[in-house]
Amino acid sequence: MTERFNDDLAQRIQALTAADAADPNELKQALIELSLRYRGQQGLLDRLIRISDGFQRVEKLRADNRLEQYERDVKRIERVTRISDGYQSMLHGSQMHYREIFDHAPLAFLLLDCQGKIEDWNRAAENIFGWRREEVIGKRAFELLAPPSELTALEGMMSTTLQDRVPTHSINKNLTRWGKVIVCEWNNVLRYDSSGDLVGILALGVDISERLRLEDDLRQAKVAAEQALEDQRHFLAMASHEFRSPLAVVASAAQLLELRCRDDEDTLRVVQRIRRAVRRLSGFLENCLTEDRLDTQHWALAGERFVLPEFLRSIVDQMQQMTSHHCITYVERGAPAHFYGDPHLLRVMLHNLIENAVKYSPAGGQITVIASEGSDRSLLLMIKDEGIGIPIEDQGKVFSKYFRGQVGGGISGAGLGLYLVARIVALHRGKISLESVPGQGTCFTVALPAMDDAMLSEGSKGSKQ
Repeated sequence: MTERFNDDLAQRIQALTAADAADPNELKQALIELSLRYRGQQGLLDRLIRISDGFQRVEKLRADNRLEQYERDVKRIERVTRISDGYQSMLHGSQMHYREIFDHAPLAFLLLDCQGKIEDWNRAAENIFGWRREEVIGKRAFELLAPPSELTALEGMMSTTLQDRVPTHSINKNLTRWGKVIVCEWNNVLRYDSSGDLVGILALGVDISERLRLEDDLRQAKVAAEQALEDQRHFLAMASHEFRSPLAVVASAAQLLELRCRDDEDTLRVVQRIRRAVRRLSGFLENCLTEDRLDTQHWALAGERFVLPEFLRSIVDQMQQMTSHHCITYVERGAPAHFYGDPHLLRVMLHNLIENAVKYSPAGGQITVIASEGSDRSLLLMIKDEGIGIPIEDQGKVFSKYFRGQVGGGISGAGLGLYLVARIVALHRGKISLESVPGQGTCFTVALPAMDDAMLSEGSKGSKQ
């Protein structure tokens, strides 16, 4: 447009100069008019150029804005893509983790739809039932795994689970691929989709056939053991009965011979050996019967209230009659006049403690039984001897069953006496302790709390447990 305007102006100036202008002022005036016109058109042209430049800048700005928006959209899409890829990776990892747990779980996992068809199962199910996963997908689980006799019950259980929408538990017979009947324990829980709609059942099963077999073997073994124990008790009772009468005869005869042979030292020594042997055998039988009675399932303490000093003196007098080489003394230091307990078991306890003191004391040794009352009205019994004592390393073991220390040498014994003493003390809810110095003697201290019938019965139950 500028070029056309300049060409037109040039042509007009050429025409004016070429003309025979008589007056130069006319030419000058013409040139001024043309110049003014040119300036006006030039100003208009400049305005148009500025407007055009403005439009170009606006378009460029818009284009730049669109480019920036596009770049932002691209970055947003890239970020969303990365997040999506991350979620996809997490979802894949979760699926792999779920599959890993599903396949390696020790229980058989069966995913069933609402019609009882198998949607999935794991390796444990393959190992138990024999079918591979791809062989069972889409098949009805009960028709595949249940014997005909169990089919109706299993279908009814599934129907109940789906209708009542509650987990169920059952133990059923099942079939393997090879037709073997096994017993499985099942726990069935409901499956829901993400919308909360019921889609089927997750059945968790384990083969308990071997466990049931072992339980049956254990029951049979228990019955056999109980029968053997009952037979043992009958035999022990019979043996005790058969032994007691001859032993009583031997003891009476030995006592009579001892009275008649006081002047014959050789015969007297033999008779005393007979009496010691009879006493040892009688004590052993008494301990065996006591232990057997304590181990009886329905046994309970036979508690009663009795006069304590008279009870203790009778025991000391009886034990003194059984030995002529030791002095057994009873000392009372404010002991209670009466006591509540099982007198038979307490007699066995004191017999064993005194017999133990006699056994491990030298001839002529002093044995003292001291009875007193504790601060809480408990009964305190102390049995002291001047015997060989108990080594420190053996003191924590003397109440163990069948334990016999090395210090005793050739002294006879079965290791039941102190074991029974500890049991009898525990049944009376008491405590027993000992103090011993090797070569100087031993002192056993028994503390028995004052009790009534209810407390004694409770103590008996707690001990048996």
